[in-house]
Amino acid sequence: MLVNIGGEAVLRSREIIGVFDLQTVGESPVTKEFLDLARTEGTTVDLSGGNPKSLILTADKVFLTTVSIGTIKKRAMKGGGLEDSE
Repeated sequence: MLVNIGGEAVLRSREIIGVFDLQTVGESPVTKEFLDLARTEGTTVDLSGGNPKSLILTADKVFLTTVSIGTIKKRAMKGGGLEDSE
């Protein structure tokens, strides 16, 4: 199933390793260090316009989005309304 993670971006649900609420984990020094490293390595995709609510982790990218973790969960459970052709 495909999951809309904000804007025009979609991911296959099986690609998503984890979804994290940045209001909860965003202040952690470990999270800050992880995000700094991801930005340095060029693996961060900011879909939030600089105001992220959630962090979505895949094997090779870190997505920052304004979509809440609750909405992402609902979309994943429903398949995001999109069918995966694979």
